[in-house]
Amino acid sequence: MEVTGLTRRVVVRDQSDGANARRMALRAAEKARFDTALQGRVSLIAAELSSNLLKHAGHGGSLLINSIVPNSGAGAVELVAIDRGPGMANVAAAFEDGYDEGIRSQPFQRRRFYGDFHHL
Repeated sequence: MEVTGLTRRVVVRDQSDGANARRMALRAAEKARFDTALQGRVSLIAAELSSNLLKHAGHGGSLLINSIVPNSGAGAVELVAIDRGPGMANVAAAFEDGYDEGIRSQPFQRRRFYGDFHHL
C-alpha cells in the first residue's frame, strides 16, 4: 500500500473549520476510491468528530485526515481527533447504549458506524 501525500491537519476552533474538515475528508475518501455512499459516511464522521471537538474538548482541537491507497481497489481513510479536553471518566461504559455523563447525553452507538475506535 502507498500513503498518498502527507496527513492533513485541520485545526478546529469553530464551525467553519468543521466544514473544512468535512471537505478534506471527502477528498481523502475519493482518493481512497470509496464509493459515493462510503464517501458520504466518511464526510459525516469528520463533521461529527469536529463538532465533538467543539462541544466537549473545551477549546476545540485538531483532526488529522489521511488516505491510504493500494495499487488497485479501495483503500482506507484514517481520521484522528486530538484534543486536550477533560476526557471520559469511564471509556468502556461510554460504549454502552444509554450511557450519560452529563455533557455526553447521547448513547455511544457510533462505534458500529465508525468501525475501529481507539482511545489513547
